[in-house]
Order: sequence, then C-alpha cells, then structure tokens
Amino acid sequence: MFTPAHRRTVKSRLRFVSCCWAAVIWVSSPMLADEKEKDPATLSLEVRVDEIFRGDIPRTVAELRGMEERQTTVVKMAIEATVGIQAGMAHGSGVIISEDGYVLTAAHVVQQAKRQDRKIYLRMHDGKRVLAEPLGLFRTLDAGLVKIIQTSENGSPLKWPFVEMADAKSIKPGQWIVVTGHPGGYKRGRKAVVRIGRITSANKEVIVTDCTLIGGDSGGPIIDMNGQVVGINSRIGRRLSTNMHVPVSTYHDHWLRLSQGDVWGSPPNGRPYIGVRGEVDGEEARVVELVPGQPGEKAGLEVGDVILSFDRRDVDSFTVLQELVSETAPGETVPLRVRRGEKEMLLGIQIGRRP
Repeated sequence: MFTPAHRRTVKSRLRFVSCCWAAVIWVSSPMLADEKEKDPATLSLEVRVDEIFRGDIPRTVAELRGMEERQTTVVKMAIEATVGIQAGMAHGSGVIISEDGYVLTAAHVVQQAKRQDRKIYLRMHDGKRVLAEPLGLFRTLDAGLVKIIQTSENGSPLKWPFVEMADAKSIKPGQWIVVTGHPGGYKRGRKAVVRIGRITSANKEVIVTDCTLIGGDSGGPIIDMNGQVVGINSRIGRRLSTNMHVPVSTYHDHWLRLSQGDVWGSPPNGRPYIGVRGEVDGEEARVVELVPGQPGEKAGLEVGDVILSFDRRDVDSFTVLQELVSETAPGETVPLRVRRGEKEMLLGIQIGRRP
C-alpha cells in the first residue's frame, strides 16, 4: 500500500463553503484556518460534523455552521490538487496525491498516450501547464497513474499541492463527498468544477455516487469530508444518480505495478471489437471477411485490403492486429493504414464493443 511521504494535517484546516448540496461550487479565495487552541465544545462539534458527513442528520444551527466550515477547506484543497489532463486528442482530469507529483486518473484517459509512448500535459489549478508521463494502467477497473516530470529551471524537482489517499476501510454508503473535475475538458480561466453528493454503494470494484458527471470529469477525484481521496471518476451512469468511480483501494492494492508502468486487464465497458476476420497464420493482415454493420465495414475497409498499420504501429500479421485491437477501448478512434491493390490509404476506425 502506498502512503505519500509528505502528509498534511487536515482537521486543523477544515472549513466549509455552502449548504447547497447539489450545486456547482466556485471557490475564488481561501479562508484562514483557526490557529487557536480548541475548547471541548469545539471538539465535540467536530465529532458531530464527522458523524453527519458519514450519514447522520444535522440537528442544530451550530452543526450546520460546522458543516459549512468543514466543506470550505475541503473544496479549496480539492481544487488545488485537481488537474486537467491533455493526452493528445483526449481530455480528462486527475488528482495529485503526493508532493513529488504522482497523479491518480482513469486508465481510459491516458491509455492511448501510454500505448504510443507519448508524454502528456497537465493543467494546474492556476492554469500553469506542466509535463507528465503516463505510468501503469489497470484497465479492468479503469485505474491509471501519471507522474509529473516537470522540473525547475535549474533541473531540481518541484513540490506540488496534493491531497492524500484515504484508508479504503473508511468508505461507507451514505457519506458525503466532494467531486471535482473539468467537465467538457479544461477551460482557460475556469478552475475545477465542484459537485457535492453522497456515496450510494461501494465495494472493492466500484463506488457509485449521485454526483453528476459528464465528459472531461473522467479521472477527477471524489474526496471525503476529511480531505482525502476515496475514488476516481470513471464512468457516467444511465441515470444522474448512478455514476461509477474507481475505489481508492485499487491504487493501494496495485501501487507497485502501477508505479512500475505495467498495463494489464480489459476495459470495464466491454472487449474492443472491429468486426474484421483474417487468416491467423498468414504472413500479412489481409481482410477475408467483414461483419456487416461493424466498425471495419463502417470505416471503409473492403475484403482483400491488407492492413499495414494500426494506431501508427506496424502490422505484419493478423495475430499482431488482434493484439493491437485488444489494447484499445470501445469508443476510441484510431488511424488505420491499408493497402488496396497498388494504392495505400489512411482510414479512421472507431473501436466497437464485442457483441
């Protein structure tokens, strides 16, 4: 299990911003933490606020104010640690979880950059663009890890704002959480957008919340009211109240493989499929059959075409093509170079889901 070396004290800084649970919250200026020694009444109130954010009901005005104070600093911390991710044509979000720049995200946000061995860029909360590289991907649960590699002008490492990962045992249905991300992709001058909601169910494979997600939020964090990451935005549900997130336990349990850059598993939304059949034992990837209505036919492939490259990687047999297709995800569009007779042409194919 990974624990960031540099941790910050959360409870002494916790302050709250608003009681509008479903609203999108914009934070423009931080509030100062109370540095004074807390009396027993204050400590008792903090205990009650903890209980409320775990699913209890507030009963007094003082408790509502305590909730308000708690959320302000949690939101501020979440925004400072949330980044926008630009990985080629893909846009998503992520969250920094260590001072030296490890970033949790969703595997599908950076998988194409990882496959093509390309660097990516992150947008910080102040708009600064920094260089990073994708590391490991656990595609089955949609967990991805990124490392910031930007250095100072003299080459020394930089320190980054971060929020730590929660203990997975602390995650319970009914608890309040903050979700941040960059819906629609990063927009200049706009900080990460915040939503408030609750965890409706949780297990080792998925957390479900009622926080609305849209494209671009993928990879952003869900953060508990102690200011710790409990999950990562993964998939948009069919209903507004059912959105899926990668549990933080996935990153704890598989940290070594993720940090070493391993890629394993299949996408959670189905096996990739292009509807093309060929000779497995052949010396080239010649198309012998196209499944009607499937991606290959829709992309313009014809029987007899020879596929020369897939996603900018050379293809010298149908077996190689199958392996390359298996590394993609349904919905992803990749370039396809083919030979038809004496001509070569470039097509774009959108990966489908195996029926």
